[in-house]
Amino acid sequence: MNKYTDIKTGRDHSLDVLRGIILVVMLVDHIGGPFRKFTFESLGFVSVAEGFVYLSGLVFGLVYGKKVLNGSYKEIVNKAAKRSSVIYFYHLLLPLVLILPVIIYPNLLQRVLDVQIISEYNLGHPIKTIVHYLAFLLRPSQFGILPMYCIYISVAPFVLKAFNNGKAGVVFIISIGMWFISWFDWLNMFKINPESIGMDLGYFNIFSWQVLFFLGSYVGFARAQGKEVVPKSKLFLLVSIILFVVMFTIRHSPEMNGWVVDTVRYHTERGDLGILRILNFVVLAFLVDYIIKSGWFFRSKWLGTLGQHSLQVFVFQVILLFSYPLIRLKVESYGLMGVLVALGVYVALLIVPAWSHEYAVKNIPFVKKYGL
Repeated sequence: MNKYTDIKTGRDHSLDVLRGIILVVMLVDHIGGPFRKFTFESLGFVSVAEGFVYLSGLVFGLVYGKKVLNGSYKEIVNKAAKRSSVIYFYHLLLPLVLILPVIIYPNLLQRVLDVQIISEYNLGHPIKTIVHYLAFLLRPSQFGILPMYCIYISVAPFVLKAFNNGKAGVVFIISIGMWFISWFDWLNMFKINPESIGMDLGYFNIFSWQVLFFLGSYVGFARAQGKEVVPKSKLFLLVSIILFVVMFTIRHSPEMNGWVVDTVRYHTERGDLGILRILNFVVLAFLVDYIIKSGWFFRSKWLGTLGQHSLQVFVFQVILLFSYPLIRLKVESYGLMGVLVALGVYVALLIVPAWSHEYAVKNIPFVKKYGL
């Protein structure tokens, strides 16, 4: 427990603030423009997506790990299933919200295609498109995180049980094995071209990114036990700082070339989660954790509120992202100031779903009952 933990509820507000930061940076990254160069991988070969997946696992391991330790395994399975169904609900809701304006105003269709909600193939095969989307076989741009989250949450109770039974080693052997296999283009082994049949498996490789989620789950479960996976050590701190500086330098030195840098870039590949990207993330996660434990982190009620309602805010920011192309030309006609003002408005709007969900949970029984 650190000084950011609420004594009454046991909620770690530093985790909420971190998730709030991730959601804001994610919005800036995806909108693009001149400010993206200050937010996208600014700390090395690490993006906010890694943090989002890792923290989701950590929070799950921390919250539900306590229940595993109390022998409430059946309750965890039920709650995980309920949580997965809520995520799936939002997965279904997103395209409905985004496509409805196109149905009402057909002239928006080309702009929708420009941001790649669906391809020309999918437009011509609506039934197959729906089936693929329902089965997570169609995960176009911005639609890849929720399916991953849904699948990982469904598996997580079994992983926590394995942790509790002292089989963390077995879990990580399987997890690392899946990550290793994921680097092989196994679809091509069977001569399958996903795009030719209207499938889009998305940018993020589900079989690669599970490593971060279950690593986070392990760290969260250890904290639920009152243990720390990595001690607050000056040696670890020194090594982490050195590795951070090295990776930071390579990431921001495009003039560097040669086989060493090319190898680093290959192994920091984002979609399949290269091994050096994982290392870079672990180093950064350790440094952030060290800062929090040392009491040097900061509090922010606004960011914390975003983090507490991260699922709803994430869905809302995807909707915002698809609305931006409709105003981009107008915004950019005002130059840098226009982009800054638009970005400020969009970031400020992120609090709307957080406040709305907070109100709904307190005042609408249906929302509270089903966890929506």
